[in-house]
Amino acid sequence: MTRLPLDDYAQFTRHLGDREFFGMKLGLERVQAVLQRLGNPERNFSSIHIAGTNGKGSTACFLAGILRQAGYRVGLYTSPHLVDFCERIRVGAQHPPEADQPPAEAAPLHITPDDVLRLGRIITDCETEPLTFFEMTTVMALLYFAEHNTGAYGDTPLLAILETGLGGRLDATNVVTPLVSVITTIGFDHQQYLGDSLEKIAAEKGGIIKPGVPVVCGVSDPGPRQVLERMAAERKAPWIPVGAYGNTPLQDRDYPLGLAGEYQRLNAALAVAVVNLLANGGPVGAYCNTPLQNITDAQIRAGLLQARWPGRLESIQTPGGQDILLDGAHNVPAMQALVDHLKKTYAQRPIHLLFGAMSDKDWPAMLRLLAPLCQQATFVRPNLKRAEDPLRFQELAQSVGLRSEVVPAVAKGFSQAMAGLPRDGLLLVTGSLFVVGNVHELLKF
Repeated sequence: MTRLPLDDYAQFTRHLGDREFFGMKLGLERVQAVLQRLGNPERNFSSIHIAGTNGKGSTACFLAGILRQAGYRVGLYTSPHLVDFCERIRVGAQHPPEADQPPAEAAPLHITPDDVLRLGRIITDCETEPLTFFEMTTVMALLYFAEHNTGAYGDTPLLAILETGLGGRLDATNVVTPLVSVITTIGFDHQQYLGDSLEKIAAEKGGIIKPGVPVVCGVSDPGPRQVLERMAAERKAPWIPVGAYGNTPLQDRDYPLGLAGEYQRLNAALAVAVVNLLANGGPVGAYCNTPLQNITDAQIRAGLLQARWPGRLESIQTPGGQDILLDGAHNVPAMQALVDHLKKTYAQRPIHLLFGAMSDKDWPAMLRLLAPLCQQATFVRPNLKRAEDPLRFQELAQSVGLRSEVVPAVAKGFSQAMAGLPRDGLLLVTGSLFVVGNVHELLKF
C-alpha cells in the first residue's frame, strides 16, 4: 500500500477531534443509520461487550491476552488513546499454539494511519447527520473488524472485544449482539449523563444486556448489583456473578498478573470467567458461530502474566534512575484504588504529584484523597477545552496544607517536577488519561 502523507493523517485526526465538540449526543440512531448504509458490518464478526465505571480496559486487556495465547485472532476497541489515535483499534495476530507450550505473546497491531483515512472517508460519505467523535471511531472499529474477519486474514474468525465509551444503553458500541456481556464495576462518574445514584448508573450500564446473552458481572455493591440482576432476569440473560477470588480459578490467588494493583484481581477474574464460559460452551453456544476449543490453564496463566496496559499503575524508571508512576485514575473509585496501592507499595517514599483533570470530574475529592500522601504537587492543564484551571487545584491544595506550584503546560510542568524530585522520591502522574498520555509521549528515552 502506498504510504499516505502523515500530514493527511494529522489533519484528519484533528478534524476528528473537532467532532468532540459537537456536544454529547447519546443515542443509537445516527450510528445505526450509517451502519445500515455500510451493510451492517457489526453483524459480520463475533464480539464480547464490556461496560462498567472502572476496569473495562484492564479486563479487555486480560481477556485479549488469554485468547491470543490460545491461538485466536482478537480485535480490541478501547478508549481513550494515550498518544496516538491508532491505539484505539487493534487486531492481534494469530499464534498457533505448540504442543504443551503456550505461544509467545505478541502485541496486537494498531490500525494504520492509511486505514484510518480510508475508513474515515467511507464513513463520511455515508453520513446524513455528522457523527460525534466517539460514534465515528466506533463505526470505524466495526468496519475494520468486519474486514479482518475474512479468509484473506486467516482461517480463524475474528473475536472482537468492545469497550463502551460512556454508559451502555445509549453508547455507540451498543449496536452489537455479543457472545457475552461484561459489567465490571459501578461507581460515580458522568453523573450528568448517567444519573445521580449508583442504581441509576447501573441501569444505564446494564443497557448492554441483550436477551439470552450471558452476563458476567463483577459488581459487589448490593444496590446496583440487584438492578443489574433484575435486568438480566427480565431479558432471560444467564447471570454469572464474579468476585475477586470466587467463581474462577483465581480463588486460590496463585495466578500472577502482568498489571499492578490488587484491584486487578477482579478484572482478571472477570476475564477468566468469560474465557471459561466461551471455552466450555455453556449458554453461549447458540450465539457462537465458531465455538472456542478448550483453553488450557497454561494459556490462561500466560495471558494474565503478559498483560500490559500503558498508563494504568505503570511504573517507569528514567535512565537517570528516577521513578515515575503513571496512572490514569480520573474518578473517585479509581483514585481510591490508586491511593490504596500507594499506601501498600510506596509508603516509605516521598511522593511528588503531577496532576491535571477535566472540569466535569470530581477533582476536589480526588485531590483530598491524594494530598495526605504527597509532599509536593505540580498542577498542569492539558490542551483540551474540558480541562480544569489548575489555579483551582492550588486553592484546594493550600486549604489542606499541600505545597504546590502551577505550571499549566504539561511538558514544562513535568520537567520542573522531575527537576525537584528527591533521589529516593516517586513522581506520581495522575488525574486524567490525557495528562498521562502527554507524559507518556515525553518519556521516549
